[in-house]
Amino acid sequence: MDNQQITLHFDPYAYVRILTMKSLLFKKEDYQRLIKMSLPEITKHLQDNGYKKEIDAYAMKLSGIQLLEKALTDNLSDSFKKLKRIVDPNMQILVNSYLLRYDIYNFKTIMRAKLSNKDLQETKKLLIFSGIYDNVFYDKLFQMQKIEDVLLALPLLPIELKKQMIKNFNEKRSLFTIENNLDKFYAEYMIQISQKIPKQGELFQKFIVSEVDATNAKMLIRSKKENLELSLVKQFIIPYGIFEKIRIAKMYSKDMHNMINILEKTTLSKIIKRYNKLPENKKTTIELEMLINKHILDNASLLTHQHPLSIYIILGYMVSKDIEIKNLKMLIKAKQLEINEEFIEQQIIA
Repeated sequence: MDNQQITLHFDPYAYVRILTMKSLLFKKEDYQRLIKMSLPEITKHLQDNGYKKEIDAYAMKLSGIQLLEKALTDNLSDSFKKLKRIVDPNMQILVNSYLLRYDIYNFKTIMRAKLSNKDLQETKKLLIFSGIYDNVFYDKLFQMQKIEDVLLALPLLPIELKKQMIKNFNEKRSLFTIENNLDKFYAEYMIQISQKIPKQGELFQKFIVSEVDATNAKMLIRSKKENLELSLVKQFIIPYGIFEKIRIAKMYSKDMHNMINILEKTTLSKIIKRYNKLPENKKTTIELEMLINKHILDNASLLTHQHPLSIYIILGYMVSKDIEIKNLKMLIKAKQLEINEEFIEQQIIA
């Protein structure tokens, strides 16, 4: 990555349009109404509230949950394409750096499919084409027979990192290290982008580090639940944020309860306090992960209000839109499985 600085200009027209887009996103009361609807009613409601184009495009080919999932995925992609059309070229660099996370997700999905010999056509349905690479690029990845070839074809990654990932894979035949390296690369890439923005880079970096803290916390909780070795946990930690300062070995030696309570002394304190107030029967790792995910949304919203004429307007919209799609996909899947409404409402992040 070159060292050329990125100058972001305030564009009132773009900001007003983005604020309008954000105002149209579903709120808590919208989800409460959707939860009480049947799948056909949900489809109609989505058609009337921003998803008509995508639903109509597939209505003749698909139906039910398949129609809705495809429409939701395409709507996410369309929304971010619209966002890139609205902002200036320098701001597009910022947007693309955020959207790279969807490509990272796709890279992982493709390699998992190849390792487990899953049907490639079915795997294609799992991809989220909201990143910076198109269908043609992913078709090339699908045509590759070996995971090593896929790794070599991945853009942006330094060749030495690719070689190290291939070496680790050949030794262990596991994707854990590869996926972790991709997460670390993404965090490092985002930090480098933030350092190229003279004025608002600090705000962007603060946002990225808060996401890294959340990712590390979830990884630590899952590792403790699965009793993974400390050496692996240290290897998986993304080296930014609060976990640079915490003594991981001492923290991980505690039981789950005490390990979680150590996080209360960090920037994640609000999450842990909220978790500790839950009834004992709801104090589960799943519930804690949900609170962490909600924290990301709350943090983005808070920063947007604190810095209304900054890049947080764009970041806040992208985070909120991503969560809306995840909420809706979870909701329609739960309705298909006839899960009770109270449980569905608890899973909604809003």
